[in-house]
Amino acid sequence: MAAEVTQARERSSGGAANVVRGTIRTIGGVTEEGYSPALKRAILAYEHNQRQEEREAMALYDDDGNMLNRVQGKRDHVPLRKEDVPREDLIMTHNHPSALGQTGYRGIGHSFSPDDMVLALKFKAKEMRAVTPNYTFSFKRPQGGWGTTQAAVRRAFIRAEERVVAEGQYYYERARMTDVANERYMATFWHKVNKIVAKEFGWNYSKKKG
Repeated sequence: MAAEVTQARERSSGGAANVVRGTIRTIGGVTEEGYSPALKRAILAYEHNQRQEEREAMALYDDDGNMLNRVQGKRDHVPLRKEDVPREDLIMTHNHPSALGQTGYRGIGHSFSPDDMVLALKFKAKEMRAVTPNYTFSFKRPQGGWGTTQAAVRRAFIRAEERVVAEGQYYYERARMTDVANERYMATFWHKVNKIVAKEFGWNYSKKKG
């Protein structure tokens, strides 16, 4: 029997056609809060280099800063097998390359896709991280666990996507937003979606520059 493969996948914002007003905010405090000095040094050094890679890769760290595995992926996804993840309670970090070479709002890159967070639940990760050339995104597992199912996560993302698209349509039709505002909306679409999902499940979601 072939090994079961689950993929972390960067999701484009192609289905989002219009704009949403609002500023880009960080939720949940400092992304590396609670890290040991060794873990902070190790993971930030790795992510610094991985940001510029053209293909995705997933690295798995323990609390002491040891990289337990690294799985090379393709342009927009990383296939993970059960044997790739040595144990639960690890920090999973991967890169989203779509913003490479982009400037302005497009240089922000995409936050998490539903596939990313299904992986976090499936392998009982302590944290899921994603880095773009200029930004870092993080979902930290609450003390009592993720508190939901993989199917519920997918449904929550669908509802959040529909809400963000509807808000964008509303403002586009009534406020006649500029092309710059539209570009900002497209670039931050998945960040807005993830904020809604974080609120629904009580997850600690953060975004920071660098």
